[in-house]
Amino acid sequence: MRRGGVYKRADVTHYAIVCVISNDILHAAGPHVIVVPVFPVADDIHATQALISVPVRGFLTPNMVHWLPASALGEHLGDAAGEAVDAAVRTVVACIS
Repeated sequence: MRRGGVYKRADVTHYAIVCVISNDILHAAGPHVIVVPVFPVADDIHATQALISVPVRGFLTPNMVHWLPASALGEHLGDAAGEAVDAAVRTVVACIS
């Protein structure tokens, strides 16, 4: 796994998609990842900071950060664009610094 990877959650019974925002240093240090949920959007009307269209259409929600064991990640759906992931990471860093 790497930053920007979009996955189905394997640890819940409902449909949930997340994007990894943690980096390789954290991944090498232990079995956890930091993720943000990906919420679907139907059109371009929604003004969002971190809109992605690949591998799924939705937006990253950096105000809902989760710390999960890597085993909670299921099927890898693809990788999100770097700009949206960078925006989500910047928002999280700004909130905690």
